[in-house]
Amino acid sequence: MGNGWTPERRQRQAAAISQWKPWERSTGPRTVEGKAVAGRNGWKGGMRPMLRELAKALRGQEQLLDDVNKSAQDHAVAMRHAAAKGEI
Repeated sequence: MGNGWTPERRQRQAAAISQWKPWERSTGPRTVEGKAVAGRNGWKGGMRPMLRELAKALRGQEQLLDDVNKSAQDHAVAMRHAAAKGEI
C-alpha cells in the first residue's frame, strides 16, 4: 500500500473503529462560529456563479450574432435576386 499500512494493520484498525463507533458521538458543529464554518464547506470561492452568469451572457450574444448573420444572409440573397432582375 502507498500509505505504509499492511493489510493486517488495516484489519486491526477497522476492528478497533467498529468497537469505538465514533459516528455515534459525532454531533457536528455546536457553536455559532463552528456552524458558520461548516456552512461554508460547499462554497467554491464565488467563481462558479460568476462563470455561470458569463456563460449565460455569452449564449445570449451568440444567439444575437446568429440572428444578425441570418438577417445579413437573407438581405444578401434578396439583393442578388433584385440585381438579377435589374431592380437595382
